[in-house]
Amino acid sequence: MGGAPPPKEVGIRLIAAAASVSIATVSRVVNGHPSVSAEMRERVQATIASLSYRPNIVARSLRTRQSGSFGVIVPNISNEHFTDIVRAIQDAAELQGFTTLILNTDNSLEREEAAIRSLIARQVDGIALVSADPATSAALREAIALAIPVVAMDRRIEEPGIDQITINTRQGTREAVLHMAAQGRRRIAFIAGPQHLWTAAEKRAGYREGLKMAGLPYDAALVFPGDYSFASGERQATEMLDAADRAGLPPPDALIAANNLMAFGAMRTLLREEIAIPRDLAFFGLDDTIWTQVVKPGISVVSQPTAEMGRETVRLLTRRIANGRRTGAGERIVLQTSLVLRESTEAEPARPPLAAARRKARQKTVS
Repeated sequence: MGGAPPPKEVGIRLIAAAASVSIATVSRVVNGHPSVSAEMRERVQATIASLSYRPNIVARSLRTRQSGSFGVIVPNISNEHFTDIVRAIQDAAELQGFTTLILNTDNSLEREEAAIRSLIARQVDGIALVSADPATSAALREAIALAIPVVAMDRRIEEPGIDQITINTRQGTREAVLHMAAQGRRRIAFIAGPQHLWTAAEKRAGYREGLKMAGLPYDAALVFPGDYSFASGERQATEMLDAADRAGLPPPDALIAANNLMAFGAMRTLLREEIAIPRDLAFFGLDDTIWTQVVKPGISVVSQPTAEMGRETVRLLTRRIANGRRTGAGERIVLQTSLVLRESTEAEPARPPLAAARRKARQKTVS
């Protein structure tokens, strides 16, 4: 039987001849080497596109002992905080010629260990990890033993063989408390995160430090334990309002939610209860997301440098790879927060007590 012969495989030699450059130049362009000039890179890339060339990733990984990929493990990819970090990692990694594999753990240590072992099996060149536990897991020790570069993001892990990037949320929370105290708020409530997580403990410590610096007493009755979820923010904000009613105490005049999802949930409760912000209650979130800017009133936040965290993570991973994956003391980077002040914490004139306002709103609903 006749028929057209199979198409000739496009290889690096053919590309070099078509572009009138050396094989070494084509190789450097394909592998993202920075030494190639912009003009030469454009010429080779145009030739590659015209010939429909696809690099043989498997063959390249066998030669270089690199897979050209990073693994990224986060507890909740639907949380915009982690989405921003992952996006920054993906963008920075792509510029260095790496793809990213993203795995979600739902804050489960078992799923985290399974994710790490899955990435080891795929021979990734590095792992970026937001861990569910401060202790070093068996799977993480396996990755370190195999000289796979690991960057612990946003959470502390006491392991000397890995790099770490954290954010100084303790200082950010402290500054949020001090700002609201300076506006005359005296009963500042706090919806806290799960205490076993390093970030949650740091934010709680910042809350207490802020109260002390403002000359305000710490009241455990004003701290409501959440779990970093939308539902817990809604639930604990409701409990905050109901607890004051039950005890016959003056309600809080300010509230801090320890992450963006809990802030969003708390806002739903406050809107449902017709709480006027900031007139009845000043409100602070501990992350800057799109919704905090578009709701009315705009929500004051402790802004966290999530994009910078992603970029720094890729820098640390590629540095380890360039150094032959040598282990040793890891680098410790602490990024700083900043306050973004919006309408939710502006000073407002006095009005009838919040408890009376809630009763009036309920009577209106019943009637």
